[in-house]
Amino acid sequence: MELSELISHIADSLDVDKSVITLESSSETIEEWDSLGHITILGTLDDLTDGASADLVDLTQATSVEELAKVLKENGILK
Repeated sequence: MELSELISHIADSLDVDKSVITLESSSETIEEWDSLGHITILGTLDDLTDGASADLVDLTQATSVEELAKVLKENGILK
């Protein structure tokens, strides 16, 4: 998965326009990124990775696109 794809999937998960999401976006800057929004993002990532992301505990604590990308990259999911 490329970063641009991750951003698109996060935008879709939060039901916001893709242009709103940047690497700096977080649960503090995006109103829709509340606890339910975070669960939706994690569910989407789980679907996209055929369950591989479910084992990445750090994703549950990631509160920004940058943090999500870092965890995914460290685990070989994000290019």
